[in-house]
Amino acid sequence: MARKKITQNGGSDGETENSSEAVENKKRDNFVRLASGRVSRAIDALSALQKLANTASYDWTQEDIDKIFNALSEKFNQANSAFLDASSGTVEKTPKQLSFTL
Repeated sequence: MARKKITQNGGSDGETENSSEAVENKKRDNFVRLASGRVSRAIDALSALQKLANTASYDWTQEDIDKIFNALSEKFNQANSAFLDASSGTVEKTPKQLSFTL
């Protein structure tokens, strides 16, 4: 007669009590971990960008600033749309912008 091994939560190895719940928890944990790091890096990058406003150290034109913030606004809007599209069930792949040049 085969015996089932009982796990700490009281279930047996052959049973997955709430496997879809476990998958959702793992997906949530992954999202929180990755989003926290990525948003922190984005904030750090914006802080570094902000330092370029120092006119004692840098020379820039309003055209330069417009290009920078237009590129950032476009990317921000694309990221926001990706979440809105995903929540409504439509997924559209956006092109990657790997670099920016003034």
